[in-house]
Amino acid sequence: MRKITSILTVLTVFAFVAGCGGGSEKPREVSQLDQNQAAKHFADSNMEIFLRNFTAAEKSLAMATKLNPGVIDYWVRLAEVQILLRNFAAAEKSLAMATKLNPGVDDYWVKLGEMRFRLGNKSGAADAYKGALAACDAQLKVTPENPAYIDRKLRALVLLGRDKEAREVLAKAARSYPQNPTIQQLNQVKAVDLFLNNPQVKDFIVK
Repeated sequence: MRKITSILTVLTVFAFVAGCGGGSEKPREVSQLDQNQAAKHFADSNMEIFLRNFTAAEKSLAMATKLNPGVIDYWVRLAEVQILLRNFAAAEKSLAMATKLNPGVDDYWVKLGEMRFRLGNKSGAADAYKGALAACDAQLKVTPENPAYIDRKLRALVLLGRDKEAREVLAKAARSYPQNPTIQQLNQVKAVDLFLNNPQVKDFIVK
């Protein structure tokens, strides 16, 4: 399962910045110099994290996002460090940018929802969990028998307080794909109950 801590390999060359004329936003090319400097700040943050100097790492990553704001890696790593520093408001902003850059990764949406839940914004958390659900549904349209995304869809539904619907989704998948051993295992271990009893999930369910 793809984690929030995964390191992406593709650097996005274009970033969205305020353009001229009427306050509209236009994409501009990030200079090679800025890309290189951002990459150096990101590399510096790895050592700072290794040394557990999270405050310094946050500064390095903030600079990386400023220089090259179109790289998802930078925002995700920045959010991770901000969570370690318990700066949930800042982490919420970083994760919101990550979901804007790539709305197809459900883990980003789930973590964004968790930050909003911690900040007392349950409505915003629900919106984020719906983003996670939409990301899972988009994947399942392409590969409906993918057990990883069935499992992730169950998580999103549970976080939304829709565990009854989650059970129906799992039961339907088990009926539809009897030859898929992973889906059958999800059904046998009662995956929905596992999520409901997992503190990393149950403590952030919106009612």
